[in-house]
Amino acid sequence: MLRRHPGAIVLGCSTGGEIHGADVLDESLSLTSLSFDRTRLKCAEAAVDDASGSFDAGKKIGQSLAAHDLKTIFVLSDGTRVNGSELIRGVRAHTGNNVVITGGLAGDGPRFGTTYVGLNDAPSPGRVAAVGFYGDAIAVGHGSAGGWTCSVLNARSRVRRAMCFTS
Repeated sequence: MLRRHPGAIVLGCSTGGEIHGADVLDESLSLTSLSFDRTRLKCAEAAVDDASGSFDAGKKIGQSLAAHDLKTIFVLSDGTRVNGSELIRGVRAHTGNNVVITGGLAGDGPRFGTTYVGLNDAPSPGRVAAVGFYGDAIAVGHGSAGGWTCSVLNARSRVRRAMCFTS
């Protein structure tokens, strides 16, 4: 991906399966590509050895991404070494409560052994990686525990092309 799209941010993780339409898939790969005209992006990552390092990893991510125009953060983390609540508490220590944070913990199918997160290189265990989205041209909605809400782009935004790739 990076050779074909120099300058792109490539973020990903292992999963417990992918949802594609009405299907739940295992042993597959899903890719999503986004492009923005007026939204600045910045990525950050941190290493974590075990759950006791979750808050500090979150602080490192939050400190790296914090800015007055930060709107949302999408974060992926190792699913077996990270306490997600402590990770987000660490991020919020630098970003405050007005930034929308979404993402998730990497999975390992039904094994719960080793999970992988990658940011611009090969995925590996013990990583937390995030992308910050900046500026007034983006607004993000989110939902959980019972369904999705519509992601709000912005009245001035227009989706010109969307593609879904699976294999």
